[in-house]
Amino acid sequence: MSLLRSAGIYAFANGVIALVGLAMTVVLGRQLGPDGFGVWASFFAAQNIWAGLGFMRLETRLAAAISIYQANRIIYAGFFVGLLITSALSTLLILIMESGSNVWLAVLSGFGLAVFDVLSQRMAYEGKQLAVLGARCARIFLPLIVAVAAALAGEDVTEIILWHGGVGIVVPLIIWGRWIAPQRWWRLSVGVVWHYRHGLLPSVIMSLLNGIWINGMTPALNHFATSALAGQFAMVQRLVGGVLGLLSTAITLTMLKRDFVEVHWATIRKVLTIHVMISISLCLLLAIPLLSEAGRWLGVDWTVEPPIYWAACSFFICSFAIGAVSVIAIRLHDEWFLAFWQLAALVCWVIIYSLMPSEKFVVPALWIGSAMYILLGLRWRYLATNMGKK
Repeated sequence: MSLLRSAGIYAFANGVIALVGLAMTVVLGRQLGPDGFGVWASFFAAQNIWAGLGFMRLETRLAAAISIYQANRIIYAGFFVGLLITSALSTLLILIMESGSNVWLAVLSGFGLAVFDVLSQRMAYEGKQLAVLGARCARIFLPLIVAVAAALAGEDVTEIILWHGGVGIVVPLIIWGRWIAPQRWWRLSVGVVWHYRHGLLPSVIMSLLNGIWINGMTPALNHFATSALAGQFAMVQRLVGGVLGLLSTAITLTMLKRDFVEVHWATIRKVLTIHVMISISLCLLLAIPLLSEAGRWLGVDWTVEPPIYWAACSFFICSFAIGAVSVIAIRLHDEWFLAFWQLAALVCWVIIYSLMPSEKFVVPALWIGSAMYILLGLRWRYLATNMGKK
C-alpha cells in the first residue's frame, strides 16, 4: 500500500472520529459557557503538554526502527522512563503546591493520555489500522464523554477528567505485564536511551517548547486575562484543530509504518506540499465557516472578536499544516534546528508580552507564530529537495 493511500485511509477514519469529537466539544461548550470552558481547557492544555513528554520522546524513534523487536524495546523503555519521571514530578508538585491544588493530577493524567497516543503509534508501525483507530477513539472520546457527563450532572469537570486520565496508566501495566520486573526494565531502558541519545535530547527540548507554544496560550489567557477569552481561544483551537488534525495525524501515523522508514525524499517533499494545500482548503471550507456562526450553535455568549478570530485561524492552519508533521524533522536530521526554532519563537512571544498589555499581545503573537511556521515549512521543503539530489 502506498504512503498516500495509507494516509488517505487514516484521514477518512480520523475524519469520522473528529466529527464526533467536535459535536461533543460543542455540547461541552454550551453547557459550561466561555468562562467554564476556559477553566476546563486550561487544565486540558496542561494535560496535553505533559502528554507530549510522557514517554520522554522515545516513541519518536519508531520512525527509525528497522524491526518489530526494536520497536517494542523503544516503547517499553519509554513507558518505564516516563513513569519514573512522571511519578517523581507528581510527588514534587504535591509537596510544593498549595493544599487543594490539582496540578499534579494534570501531570499524572497527561501521562495516561500519552499511553494511548503511543499505543496508536506502535500499532501504526505494523500497519494495524483498526487497532490504531481503536486507540485514537479511546484517546479522544473517553475524556470528552467523562467531561460531558460531569457537566450535565453539575459536577466538577476538571477534577473528574484529571482523575480519569490517570487511569490510563493501568492500560500498559496490563498489556505489558511480562515486563513488570524492574531490573529487566531498567537494563532495557538504559540501553535504549544510550543508543538513541544523540537525537533524543533535541526532541525532548523541542516537545517541551512546542507543548508550551501550542497549549500554553489558553492557561496564560486564563491567568493573565479572563477565563472567557481563554475559553473562546480554546474553542477556536479545538474546532480548527479537529478539522486539520485528522490529516496531520494520518500523515504522522503513516510515516511511522516500518515500510516507510526509508521512503524516498521526493515523496516526503510531495507529502509535505499536499498536506499544506489540503489543510488550508479544509480550514477555508469547514473550520472558518463553522466558527463564523459560533454564536448560533454555541450560544449568545460565544462571540470571538474578528482580530483574534483571524489571527488564531491563521496560526492553527500553519500549526497543523506544518508543525503537526514534525516527524519529518527526524527523517531530515533537522531536530536541533527545530528545537532552536521553537525556542526563538517562544522568545518572540515573551518580548511581545513584555511590551504590550496581556489581553492585547495575543493578536501580534499569533501572526508572528504563523510566519515562523511558514519559514519552517520552506526550510523542510528545501532540505528534502537537496537531499533528493544527493
